[in-house]
Amino acid sequence: MSRQINLYNRALRARRELVSGYTFLLGLAVIVLGLTLTYGYYQFRLGQMSRDAARVEEDLKQQRERLDRLSEEAGRIRRSRAVAEQLATLEATLAAREEVARALEAGMLGSPAGFSEFLRAFARQSRDGLWLTGLSIGSGGTEMTIAGRTLAPEFVAEYIRRLGTEPAMRGRSFDALRISAPEPAAEAKADAKPAARHIEFVLRAGESAKADAGAPGERGR
Repeated sequence: MSRQINLYNRALRARRELVSGYTFLLGLAVIVLGLTLTYGYYQFRLGQMSRDAARVEEDLKQQRERLDRLSEEAGRIRRSRAVAEQLATLEATLAAREEVARALEAGMLGSPAGFSEFLRAFARQSRDGLWLTGLSIGSGGTEMTIAGRTLAPEFVAEYIRRLGTEPAMRGRSFDALRISAPEPAAEAKADAKPAARHIEFVLRAGESAKADAGAPGERGR
């Protein structure tokens, strides 16, 4: 018969010592200190960034104010230029109108009848079958060119005689008369109704008319 002997002794077992209270407190203090230092560092960085942001915001505000001032100055400059251009235009227009007024008061630069009297005379003596296509008056009425068209040559002579009865035309005479019949249009259709033939005429008075009086197709009155 065998006998079993228990050799296990609790007293001989290696003991696992737990962390002592002092060590625990020391570790906790180290952790708290690290967290405090980390928090303080981030608070410092946050304050620094806040100050930087405030400076940037202030600089941006100043730049905006400067931009607003420059925009206002540019607007005033543009308005000043626009006003100056408008003023120059108005002055030029006024000067031109004053020049025209002086010319009219002087009676077409020396002509007592004036330009309007010539126009009234031509309008009063108009007739059917004769119409004017051009008019030029210069040198106070001593230089004159009248261009027109008529359906009959005799209408031109009648028109000249009727003009002679106008007060503005009394004492004046035309030094050259040119009459021509234009060629019919080449593209006119053969079966088309023939259009009324008209005659073109040009009346001239003055030194230029006298110089052209000897040209072919010109004859004096």
